[in-house]
Amino acid sequence: MKRKFLYLLLTLCLLGQCLPAFAAQAPVLERIAFSGATIVGQFKSDVYQYQLVLDNAAVSPKLKSYKVQGEGNLFVTYDTDSTNHQTAVVVTLSYDTGSAKYTFTYKNAAAYVKNSENHLDSITCTLGELVPEMNEDDTTYKLYIPGDLTSLMITPVTKDINAYCAPVEMTLAPGQEIDLTLPVTASDGQVRTYTIKVRRVDKTVEQVRAEMAQEDYTSFVEGTRFYQQPAFRMAATAGVGGLAVLIVLLAFHARKTARVTDEDEPSFYRSEQ
Repeated sequence: MKRKFLYLLLTLCLLGQCLPAFAAQAPVLERIAFSGATIVGQFKSDVYQYQLVLDNAAVSPKLKSYKVQGEGNLFVTYDTDSTNHQTAVVVTLSYDTGSAKYTFTYKNAAAYVKNSENHLDSITCTLGELVPEMNEDDTTYKLYIPGDLTSLMITPVTKDINAYCAPVEMTLAPGQEIDLTLPVTASDGQVRTYTIKVRRVDKTVEQVRAEMAQEDYTSFVEGTRFYQQPAFRMAATAGVGGLAVLIVLLAFHARKTARVTDEDEPSFYRSEQ
């Protein structure tokens, strides 16, 4: 009986050491910040409900920065009411063994007023890069993602807090590219349609994630497009150089052959004195 008790005690001790180790493997959202809004109180990774004070009560807040300790993906969406008006930002930290969901409810959202504002302010996509940057004029963009990314989640951020654009969540085959249509509906019903062309870069998810973790990170797309490749640049440089040489040779040849009179030939128009 005493031996069984010792075995049980040893097992419990081992479990007590192992369970914290397993728990420590789950990633932790250490900090997060939004542009256009301030979190009420101090953010803590084990607190999941917050209030968010908007700088401009009519403008959508968007993710500014965050830090995750461990391996996980961060997804941002927007909660809306029955009339598709924003009420909160929802941040989900997803990882292999589960997920953690944080809700930031607007404390001072603007009263609902109809208007025709139907522009997108930005697009949030984990491990995605939009080219060119979102602006007032363009409605067609390319969204670059890693070559092996299969789970795609796009969250459009409307300029007006009362406009609506549905998020996109889909599964892609490795290497698959697709064109997506994002209609943005203003509070008065007017619609602006955006086209997002999802394109791949020759980098893996892990490579892109490692680049994004660097302090001086700016872009994982720059330098990957075909006209930015060294081989293309060398060919283009050689082509331009060859063309320049050809132009010089043609100009030299033209100077040698463009003489219209012969110095030894008497002029037909010279009058005899």
